[in-house]
Amino acid sequence: MTSRDDGLDPHPIDRGAAVLPLVASTSVPRASRRRDRVSGDRMTEVVRTAVAQLRRRLDRLAEGLRDTDPGRIVALLDGERLRHIAAEVDAISQTLVQLGDLVSPDVPAARWVSPRGVLEAVLVKLQHASSAVPLVTLDVPEGHAVHADPVLVRRVLETLLVNAIEAAGVGGEVVVTSVEYADAIEIEVADSGPGLTTHTRAWLFEPGFTTKAEGSGVSLAAASSLVDQLGGTIDATDCPDGGSAFTIRLPHGRRRLAA
Repeated sequence: MTSRDDGLDPHPIDRGAAVLPLVASTSVPRASRRRDRVSGDRMTEVVRTAVAQLRRRLDRLAEGLRDTDPGRIVALLDGERLRHIAAEVDAISQTLVQLGDLVSPDVPAARWVSPRGVLEAVLVKLQHASSAVPLVTLDVPEGHAVHADPVLVRRVLETLLVNAIEAAGVGGEVVVTSVEYADAIEIEVADSGPGLTTHTRAWLFEPGFTTKAEGSGVSLAAASSLVDQLGGTIDATDCPDGGSAFTIRLPHGRRRLAA
């Protein structure tokens, strides 16, 4: 991972077993992989895969509690086991929300949003959920703000931060930076993980693609869809010194508001 002079920040990725087969060159233009180009059959397949994954998670939760004496459940659900169950429930909830973002976009309701405030809230949530969070540095000025839907902004930033933390792993590092331009703010989330392969980079935001063993293939596709709704762009690249960086560019709305 490396810090960049333009003040942008590093981001996350998916690791595991790729679900989407390589059916085209890795040089496929970004525009040809946008959500509005995805066929109805392909979207149906993505949703079915995600639902099957949710069913497996629910089965594991049920199996873990099935043989437990009801009178001892509260006593047993502590420490690591409680955190594991909470993580499974959170993963199920996140996937359901992301599926909604992917197939049924919200109607944005704009107000001024502080990316730093959103990132701090997400980081506190992640730190409470797990003790294995790597070092995370937020180099995002409090004065940076965008006139956008706060719910959509949070969903995008949470996806990028969660992926970056998973990529960096225990002992790794995540750095989030931002830079303001005349018409937009760029936020970069960088991690010290293994970086992106050419294949992964080509299909990263494609619905159904994942490199995680239990990935749903919807998180980054949903994030890309939300960024589109916000009028911005999202890109991913490898850092020169290792790791990967995800950058979102969002119009901050100052000129529009002044007009």
